[in-house]
Amino acid sequence: QAQGGVEERELAKGRGMELLMFLDQNMYEYFPELKPKAKPKSRSKTSFFQKMTSVLYDDESERTLKNQIETRTQATRIHQLIHLRWVPVFQHPPHEMLPWKSEYENSPVAAPVDIITRDDRWFGSYNLRLLDGSPSKGLRSVLFGTGIRVEDVATQLKMMSDLFVVRKEELDRPSSPPSLVEDTQNENELEVTLEGTVPPPKQRKPTLNSLCQTVTAEIPRIYHRLDQCTTNDEINVIKRVLHGVQWLWMGDGFVDSDHAAFSSSINAAPYLHVVPPDLACFRNLLTVFAVRAAFSSSDYCHVLQTMAARGTDKNASWKFSEIELAVNLVQSLSDDMMKLPDMEIFAPSETNKIVPASSLVYDDAPWLAKNTGKGNTFTFIHPKISNTVAEKVGGKSLRHMLLQSNTTAVDFGGGIAHEAFGQSESITRRLRSIIEMYPEGPYSQLNELVQNADDAKASVVKFSYSQKRYGTSSLLGPKLGEWQGPALLVYNDATFSARDFQNLSRIGQASKIENLSTTGRFGLGFN
Repeated sequence: QAQGGVEERELAKGRGMELLMFLDQNMYEYFPELKPKAKPKSRSKTSFFQKMTSVLYDDESERTLKNQIETRTQATRIHQLIHLRWVPVFQHPPHEMLPWKSEYENSPVAAPVDIITRDDRWFGSYNLRLLDGSPSKGLRSVLFGTGIRVEDVATQLKMMSDLFVVRKEELDRPSSPPSLVEDTQNENELEVTLEGTVPPPKQRKPTLNSLCQTVTAEIPRIYHRLDQCTTNDEINVIKRVLHGVQWLWMGDGFVDSDHAAFSSSINAAPYLHVVPPDLACFRNLLTVFAVRAAFSSSDYCHVLQTMAARGTDKNASWKFSEIELAVNLVQSLSDDMMKLPDMEIFAPSETNKIVPASSLVYDDAPWLAKNTGKGNTFTFIHPKISNTVAEKVGGKSLRHMLLQSNTTAVDFGGGIAHEAFGQSESITRRLRSIIEMYPEGPYSQLNELVQNADDAKASVVKFSYSQKRYGTSSLLGPKLGEWQGPALLVYNDATFSARDFQNLSRIGQASKIENLSTTGRFGLGFN
């Protein structure tokens, strides 16, 4: 039973190898059912005497009974033989990507019923033991022909996914010690049996590329085995084992089947993945796990939400490709907003942060400086997202934000701060009252402007009428287009002071009443 110390285990393994070789050399003696059947003699060579003897003396029933007894006896022997632990097996994995249990290290022999051969090692090296040797095909069919269960194959796939993550993390560590690509002792023994004497494998550190190549070469065989399962019992076993497991190979890693589809309008990796063409043929298996034909807008929306959640980490940083992905996702979602009425849309900001689109402002007034006052701390949407797309996904217009703002200063560029007009009294009601107090005719307003020039100590006053009309594309609102011409320009040569601006921004004559030298102290204050 190979229980005991290292010497006892080595002795058990050596005896197991001797017995395996002995049975292989005397296979027909101990397993006569494997012996090729002799060709029946030609009828022309059978004499009449032989035929009569066979009819008179052969007892067909006795011969049949004897064969049945021999068959049952042989079946009992084989049953006992395949359930005893005597066959030598590998104690260490011959390849770094073969799933392996640590307990195998102290177990040099196993029962044939729990063993797989070298050809099947990628189907069940985790649940089953790997045969250390290469007996003839006939002996393999007797001792190791019990077959691999569906659960063994599904578990192998699950553990291969976990092992790939471990191996990748080992390679990412700078001080990672070199691991064996092949087991120097056992694999060498296996190669000697199969192909003759070869030099022992050298120790070398695997690379991520070599790991990916190995998985890419072997994973289709595993998928093919699982894809052939059609009964409900088999499908339920596969679902149970692989539930919540990243088992779908993408060429450079395993992903969850929930994040995969057969086609996608956007390359959303590493969040969403398209099934590789060489794996699309396993449609039965992929359909079991509900792999979709294509991704929907809600999938893209969830990707942006995932990116936003990751952005809450202070140490999180975005690659250029990830910001490009976020921009592409927002542009795609803008065409399907009707399908996402209850989902919050996230979008990249100008500073490459993923935030709710409703908190972002799109710049539809590019001629204005971004610093629009101390009270206006706007977060602008990424410049690669158009204003049309930004509006569809819930972004706010800069023009509207400025018009709705209660700030008192706006920077229109050039380093000049402009004070917003604002009175405590309703401006529309006050202007209406002032106009009603003026005499009829246009000259009263012109006289008011002359009074303003006189109060400013001007020596020249000029009136210029322009019929020119200006564009309306860069206005804060479409109704302001009516003020783009024609216009009356009034000029005087006085210096315009800061106090004059303050007086101009106020309705009424509170500032002129105290100045006895101003003509306008008797006016109505029409500005």
